[in-house]
Amino acid sequence: SHAVNVVPGRDYVIRLDAFGDQLRAYLEGRLLFERTDASHPQGNSGMTTFKAHAEFEGFVAYQP
Repeated sequence: SHAVNVVPGRDYVIRLDAFGDQLRAYLEGRLLFERTDASHPQGNSGMTTFKAHAEFEGFVAYQP
């Protein structure tokens, strides 16, 4: 994992991939982390925050 300094008011491009039990997170095209987790084999997708304010634009979810 990498520490990320978030600048208020700046837009960021975040990409989250979940293929089977392989999970990857990218920020501005840079891989932040990669994990294996089989505890949620299926479900829904959506955006949320925890103790933070955020605005989301252009959310896209697809199944390859």
